[in-house]
Amino acid sequence: MKKENIELGIAGESIDIIAKFEEESEDEDINYIQKERSYGETKRTIKLPSEIKVKEASAKFQDSVLTIKLPKIEKEVHKIDIN
Repeated sequence: MKKENIELGIAGESIDIIAKFEEESEDEDINYIQKERSYGETKRTIKLPSEIKVKEASAKFQDSVLTIKLPKIEKEVHKIDIN
């Protein structure tokens, strides 16, 4: 798998991960040549537990491992004075 074959999309409170793959194999013998190709796509949608900072999201693909960092939006707590 190459990182060029992976697409990430964030929409609302979910993230979509789409991976496209193509595989080609070739066998040669004295009497024949055999070529096989397979193509496919897989898609996963993961619901996020809270809102995230979309502009600060990042992803890294190294050694066949996809790492996605999604920083959460910290909600401010406003204190109310009691009279």
